[in-house]
Amino acid sequence: MVINLPLGSTLTGDRAISIGAGDESAPYLRKELRGTSQGGARAKAFGQAASWGKAVLERMRLQFKQVLSLMRSRRGRVSRLRRPLPEGHKPQDLAAVLLMLVGLSIVLFDAMVPPWLEQMPDGYGPLFRHITDLGKSDWMLSISGVLFLAVLAQNHAVMAMRARLGAHIVMTYAGFVFVSVLGSGLLAVILKWNIGRARPKLYETVGPVHFDPFIWHGKFTSLPSGHSTSVAACAVALALIFPTYRRLILVLGFWVAFSRIMVGAHYPSDVIAGVLLGGCVSYAIARWMARRQIGFKYCSDGNIVPAFGSTSMALGLSAFAEHVRTPSKEKSKTKTAQ
Repeated sequence: MVINLPLGSTLTGDRAISIGAGDESAPYLRKELRGTSQGGARAKAFGQAASWGKAVLERMRLQFKQVLSLMRSRRGRVSRLRRPLPEGHKPQDLAAVLLMLVGLSIVLFDAMVPPWLEQMPDGYGPLFRHITDLGKSDWMLSISGVLFLAVLAQNHAVMAMRARLGAHIVMTYAGFVFVSVLGSGLLAVILKWNIGRARPKLYETVGPVHFDPFIWHGKFTSLPSGHSTSVAACAVALALIFPTYRRLILVLGFWVAFSRIMVGAHYPSDVIAGVLLGGCVSYAIARWMARRQIGFKYCSDGNIVPAFGSTSMALGLSAFAEHVRTPSKEKSKTKTAQ
């Protein structure tokens, strides 16, 4: 059926509206019709965006299931690749080191720090307050978490082999950093809120060795230092991923942890405990991955090194970056190959 409308008329719903040249309501009707058309376009765009979002979430879910399946499939390698902990790396050895260093710091250094800080020139405070912000775990978790999810959202099925290798490298190491910082941070929060050591701001009132366990108050959360724990976990993780830059990464981490003393937020013993805690958590997770050959592997001498060579890593990351910049080319190549 064909509906013929007079010149200058239109159709809304199932009724015809004539818009004449001299009709005073014409501008309002045209505006209403344009609004209806724009509303339909917005609804269509919203529907397309919702469909795209559902597709991406479904792809992420399926690819994450593949990651979990891969991890489960590596369980058989655990007994074959198990390496005894080197001398000095066993839990009881680390506990002895922790007690020794923290105890010596409490006795020799903690009481000296608050009076020493009062004599420091004024310029040191603002400098180290900027440095200490780098010890916050939020930016470490945000960058590593977003990076992991962004790569997980990519369609790995249409990637070339080398680009897929680069994607797996990014996901593996971003996930490693995220879990290391998150796990050590949660452990530090549990310990510091239950140990109940008074912060240096209470030095004049209660002294440097006042403990009030299970008080659950912010002024009694000094041991261990949360910032030091996070920065040590991140620094050790990055040092294991990039062994060539290990010394530089660890020195930068040291100064961020040391800044907690300079801003008067923690005693030296708090920082030492946090550094040992964060570093040990990252190292333990790296050993767990090395036993499964996920991201890391054991050398003949028992040390942990990245599972990917520097050349393979550089080529894979370069190919993945190229895929992200020009995904359409990769898709067309894949379709042609199929």
